Amino acid sequence: MIPFIGGMANNVVLSPALGAGLILFVHHNYTSNQSDFSLIFKGFSTNFGHVVLLNILVGLITILCLIPFGISFASAFDFSRLMGIVGNDDPRAIIEIVQMLLGSIGDILIGVFISTLGIIAVTTFYCLSNFFVVLGGVSAIDAMKASFGIVKRSFFKFLGFFIVLGLINALGILCLGIGVLVTMPITLVATYAMVYHLVISKVESDNVGNTFNQDVLDA
Repeated sequence: MIPFIGGMANNVVLSPALGAGLILFVHHNYTSNQSDFSLIFKGFSTNFGHVVLLNILVGLITILCLIPFGISFASAFDFSRLMGIVGNDDPRAIIEIVQMLLGSIGDILIGVFISTLGIIAVTTFYCLSNFFVVLGGVSAIDAMKASFGIVKRSFFKFLGFFIVLGLINALGILCLGIGVLVTMPITLVATYAMVYHLVISKVESDNVGNTFNQDVLDA
């Protein structure tokens, strides 16, 4: 129970807050050419409620994308027969379960394919949301709407951009996982640079907190 609660706290609170802090750090470094590592912990006090809400909403939508896979996987089994097999001490029971799965492998792969497409679409459409919540001070819902509105205009360009970043991170994982310490910051900086040139650079006032809000909503 405790590991589950700890994992939820990490995914819902700690990771989003630290991610927000990293966005503040990169923004400060990018605009002032100075590093202030204390900003990494300001994610806990910068529009924190909406940072958490945003990650919950995107997480729930992502879970919904798994429904096709869940349906295809569940339909692969005859559950009355499966319960009989599980309750049987016959060693051949495992072989029967495997055969049952193989018999529906096509349907399962279709479910995996559809769910994967859904997750990729969700990740791409809402890729800018965190930046808008943290730097623009907008609500989670408004940030999602703004991100969706911007990405849909050039969806495949954004998709290609994140595919390249994904491949870079995959290379980092292949390097015994240590390479991720290099590739993840590259991913964050590259994404921030995109957000900066798409939105932030268009804000005329120096007070981003007051003007970026409406600029995001009008994007």
